[in-house]
Amino acid sequence: KERALLINNRLGLFVDDESKSILNSFVDRIFKSQNKETCEITLSTQPEKTTYLLLNGIAINGNCLITAIDISKLKKAEIALKKSELLLYSSIDSQKDTLIFSIDTDYRYLTYNKVHRDLMKSRYNSVIKIGMNLLDCITLDEDRKFAKQNIDIALKGESHSSIRNYGAIESAYYESFYNPIIS
Repeated sequence: KERALLINNRLGLFVDDESKSILNSFVDRIFKSQNKETCEITLSTQPEKTTYLLLNGIAINGNCLITAIDISKLKKAEIALKKSELLLYSSIDSQKDTLIFSIDTDYRYLTYNKVHRDLMKSRYNSVIKIGMNLLDCITLDEDRKFAKQNIDIALKGESHSSIRNYGAIESAYYESFYNPIIS
């Protein structure tokens, strides 16, 4: 149905206002570069229905050949994933009295909340970032050894908890829960 609307009509008639400049720039690049070009645009062929297209184009003998691939399902899944991710990170960061972090099997940060980031700064004077090794950020040898032992237990698939005093600069007691992420 939608394809029939496009036949013998200008594609620009169906392109959303936000995508018109993208389409125009895409066509300009095709003729200027003489190479294959790509872009993503949105079409509105029906009210309340958006179609996402991946366009590939090339200039051949002064003509512009464009193929369009409907990526609507992929794009909608991507949008839903971003919303879920935002909700997850908001939930993690909204914990005001709970330290939350996740690491990979090499002890590198995958995520953490503001409370954990601030604690690492105040207890160990470490400014942490995603991808950094958690154990390298713990500047007190005894704390690093204890953390590694407990993390290793969780990495073997066992959930457990401990209560211990942590910190090189400012110290405090914490109850820690270690839980493996099973994928």
